[in-house]
Amino acid sequence: MVKKGMSLIGVGFIVGVMMLVGCAKKDDILGPTTTGGGDPPPTTGGGTTTNGPGTFTSAPMGFDVITEIIALGNMSPPGHTLPTDHTYWRFSVPSGRATVYAPGTGTITNVTSYASTNGYAGQIQTITVQVTSTFSYVLDHLILTPGISTGTKLTGGQALGTTEREQTGNLDFGVVNTQLTRTGLAQPLRYSDKVINGDSPMKFYQDPLKSQVYAKVTRAGSEKDGKMDYDVAGRLVGAWFHESAPPTPGIVGPEDKALVFAYDVLDPLKIQLSVSGYQLTMAGAFGVQGGAIVPVTVTSASGKIGYQLYSFQGVLQGLLMVQMQDDTHIKVETFNGNTATTAEFTSNAKNYIR
Repeated sequence: MVKKGMSLIGVGFIVGVMMLVGCAKKDDILGPTTTGGGDPPPTTGGGTTTNGPGTFTSAPMGFDVITEIIALGNMSPPGHTLPTDHTYWRFSVPSGRATVYAPGTGTITNVTSYASTNGYAGQIQTITVQVTSTFSYVLDHLILTPGISTGTKLTGGQALGTTEREQTGNLDFGVVNTQLTRTGLAQPLRYSDKVINGDSPMKFYQDPLKSQVYAKVTRAGSEKDGKMDYDVAGRLVGAWFHESAPPTPGIVGPEDKALVFAYDVLDPLKIQLSVSGYQLTMAGAFGVQGGAIVPVTVTSASGKIGYQLYSFQGVLQGLLMVQMQDDTHIKVETFNGNTATTAEFTSNAKNYIR
């Protein structure tokens, strides 16, 4: 689930723990359909065009079972060390699984089936649905109804199957909009089109449904869509990778060698550090001390910077020291259990790059 953290003095954080399971293989639909919970979602009129953004006419689950929506940019190492390119639609039903519906009209262009790690004995699916030539959406962690497969044409509000988890859990919902290119990615070769062209599903609803959807988003402030691309040239903010992981087309991240200086998905005014832990002594998503230097202000002229690392319960866990060597290289070291605000680098310091 996505955990909400307590506020710290000054800058805090919230830790997300939803991890997208790696795809095992493309396959035909496997596993039986299970009775779902929740009333059919409300729908609105709308159509599609040959190109340009699509229009969503249905929520992916009934509004009576949706408890909250987590915007783009949740971080939960090591599986999601990088800010997520999809939203989380949390649900709760008295028993069984929630019914999943197609948000919009389109054609399924890909189905990936893989083994569940959440207690379901069969295969679960990720589907990609092409809405226009420039717009598609992705749903993950669902159990498709037999007969729905690659090539199936969908209409908004059509029942697709059920959620992976019973009673409570989440459905992943992302959008690829090739008319949008993310500018906060220092090394685009590190990312797939789901990140480079990733967009917020909430934007593509129409009122009154749009207002209902945004009302479910748990995020402070007026900006509800979230953010996943934080890199600024010559600044500490954003994603870094261990020097052993040069940019490789087709290999996202890699997330298990990443370190991110960004902001809380639920409160974008709060600094959050996402640490994969690769060759470091600490790993996790952490809040930082009140009055900490804001990452977007840190440059190679700033010298050493210390961030005290707090658990989501507000317990001090240790210290991270970082120094920008130049615009594309940083030195970093973690000190587990250290309660100081600064420390000298040791031989354990590691080099990370953009």
